[in-house]
Amino acid sequence: MAERTASIGRFRGRAHQVELSVAKLLARHLQLDLLKRSMYSPIPNVPPPESPFWRRTSELVGLELDLDAQLFLLESECAPYLA
Repeated sequence: MAERTASIGRFRGRAHQVELSVAKLLARHLQLDLLKRSMYSPIPNVPPPESPFWRRTSELVGLELDLDAQLFLLESECAPYLA
Protein backbone atom coordinates (compact mmCIF):
# COMPACT_ATOMS: atom_id res chain seq x y z
CA MET A 1 0.00 0.00 0.00
CA ALA A 2 2.83 2.40 0.87
CA GLU A 3 4.45 1.71 -2.50
CA ARG A 4 1.22 2.62 -4.30
CA THR A 5 0.88 5.84 -2.29
CA ALA A 6 4.47 6.81 -3.16
CA SER A 7 3.77 6.02 -6.82
CA ILE A 8 0.69 8.26 -6.80
CA GLY A 9 2.74 11.04 -5.17
CA ARG A 10 5.41 10.81 -7.87
CA PHE A 11 2.73 10.84 -10.57
CA ARG A 12 1.13 13.96 -9.11
CA GLY A 13 4.51 15.67 -8.88
CA ARG A 14 5.29 14.84 -12.51
CA ALA A 15 1.80 15.91 -13.61
CA HIS A 16 2.33 19.25 -11.87
CA GLN A 17 5.64 19.73 -13.69
CA VAL A 18 3.98 19.00 -17.04
CA GLU A 19 1.13 21.42 -16.26
CA LEU A 20 3.62 24.14 -15.36
CA SER A 21 5.61 23.55 -18.53
CA VAL A 22 2.47 23.79 -20.67
CA ALA A 23 1.40 26.96 -18.86
CA LYS A 24 4.84 28.54 -19.44
CA LEU A 25 4.75 27.66 -23.14
CA LEU A 26 1.24 29.06 -23.50
CA ALA A 27 2.18 32.25 -21.64
CA ARG A 28 5.27 32.71 -23.84
CA HIS A 29 3.15 32.18 -26.96
CA LEU A 30 0.71 34.85 -25.76
CA GLN A 31 3.63 37.16 -24.89
CA LEU A 32 2.77 37.07 -21.20
CA ASP A 33 5.00 36.67 -18.17
CA LEU A 34 4.19 33.89 -15.74
CA LEU A 35 5.41 34.50 -12.20
CA LYS A 36 5.34 32.13 -9.26
CA ARG A 37 3.49 33.56 -6.28
CA SER A 38 5.75 33.63 -3.26
CA MET A 39 6.99 36.01 -0.62
CA TYR A 40 9.81 36.95 -3.02
CA SER A 41 7.48 37.86 -5.87
CA PRO A 42 7.79 41.44 -7.18
CA ILE A 43 4.00 41.57 -7.43
CA PRO A 44 2.34 41.99 -4.04
CA ASN A 45 -0.49 39.73 -2.96
CA VAL A 46 -3.01 42.39 -1.88
CA PRO A 47 -6.14 41.19 -0.06
CA PRO A 48 -9.49 42.20 -1.59
CA PRO A 49 -11.18 45.35 -0.17
CA GLU A 50 -13.77 43.31 1.75
CA SER A 51 -11.04 41.37 3.60
CA PRO A 52 -10.85 41.76 7.40
CA PHE A 53 -7.19 42.66 6.85
CA TRP A 54 -8.20 46.23 5.94
CA ARG A 55 -10.47 46.66 9.00
CA ARG A 56 -7.75 45.75 11.49
CA THR A 57 -5.98 48.70 13.10
CA SER A 58 -2.36 48.67 14.10
CA GLU A 59 -0.64 50.73 16.75
CA LEU A 60 2.73 50.65 14.92
CA VAL A 61 4.56 51.15 18.19
CA GLY A 62 7.61 53.35 17.75
CA LEU A 63 6.59 54.76 14.39
CA GLU A 64 5.97 58.49 14.40
CA LEU A 65 4.71 60.13 11.22
CA ASP A 66 5.55 63.80 11.71
CA LEU A 67 4.60 65.28 8.34
CA ASP A 68 5.85 68.76 9.18
CA ALA A 69 9.29 67.39 10.09
CA GLN A 70 9.36 65.33 6.90
CA LEU A 71 8.52 68.36 4.77
CA PHE A 72 11.18 70.44 6.54
CA LEU A 73 13.78 67.71 5.94
CA LEU A 74 12.90 67.56 2.25
CA GLU A 75 13.02 71.33 1.86
CA SER A 76 16.30 71.76 3.76
CA GLU A 77 18.18 68.79 2.30
CA CYS A 78 16.86 68.74 -1.25
CA ALA A 79 16.57 72.46 -1.95
CA PRO A 80 20.16 72.86 -3.22
CA TYR A 81 19.59 70.08 -5.76
CA LEU A 82 16.24 71.44 -6.97
CA ALA A 83 17.29 75.09 -7.44
